[in-house]
Amino acid sequence: LAIVHRIVESHHGTIQAESAEGQGTTIRFTLPVATSRFLLEEACRSAEEAAETEQQAQYALIVVAPADTCTQPSATLQEAARVLRHDTHQGDSFVQVDERTLAIVAVTDRPGAQAMVRRLQQVIARTALDVQMVFALAPHDGKNAEQLLAAARRRLT
Repeated sequence: LAIVHRIVESHHGTIQAESAEGQGTTIRFTLPVATSRFLLEEACRSAEEAAETEQQAQYALIVVAPADTCTQPSATLQEAARVLRHDTHQGDSFVQVDERTLAIVAVTDRPGAQAMVRRLQQVIARTALDVQMVFALAPHDGKNAEQLLAAARRRLT
């Protein structure tokens, strides 16, 4: 039960136990729905913790967005995620925020984020995908997922 308690709490859920003598014990738990916003917030929270552990205190949110002329933005982003995963670190998180926004969260500083975007743009250039990439850096451009996402979106052309 202690292990279940830790797992449920680590997923931001709640757990309750009710016991009646001779009737047994009932365990109830709830877990939040894993919406794209929730997944993005979790990815940023994990990156922030990892950055603090590495004494770096910075992480980047890279936004990949299809060109305005794209007729199937969601499919384009799914393909971009598939292609780009091979050229990112294992700990980097990919979250499709909505139909037109793929977020990659990576523990890195500004020069590292700039180098990562350049490298990923080269990977995309070898494909037929028409996407653009920008990044926002925490805590400089924002202190949470929503602020970083807004900052990155403002940089899209």
